[in-house]
Amino acid sequence: MQILKNWQVQDHGETGVTLLVDSQHLLQITILEETLVRVQLLKQGAYRLDKTWTIAPDADAPLEGRPRSSLKGFTCPSFVFEQVEERVVLSTSLLRLTIQQPLALTWEARAGTGSGNGWHVIAQDRPTGAYMLGRKD
Repeated sequence: MQILKNWQVQDHGETGVTLLVDSQHLLQITILEETLVRVQLLKQGAYRLDKTWTIAPDADAPLEGRPRSSLKGFTCPSFVFEQVEERVVLSTSLLRLTIQQPLALTWEARAGTGSGNGWHVIAQDRPTGAYMLGRKD
């Protein structure tokens, strides 16, 4: 297994950010809804299979699947992009994702609205060796 560690921002736009990981892989993060973020790791920049059956915003995914990168049916709300040193933060009004070096993600949710309702960690990767790829497949 190859541990994925180093990344740099390759592109960021209206729907998310793309990171170049270890100079050959892509980590695409797309804000689909206020509380829904798509994270895709593309080994050597390509999909292994270009269809998905897991995420369909309106109903069940069609039998033939839908394109993995499709944004059809999602609102893709605006978000805040911040880059400070070795950290990138993407925030909607209800969800915040922090990406840090070496590659690790921390997910936070806002408890509610109003004062005193700050961010609370809901999921966090281990600080080292959080993401790995098979060398042969």
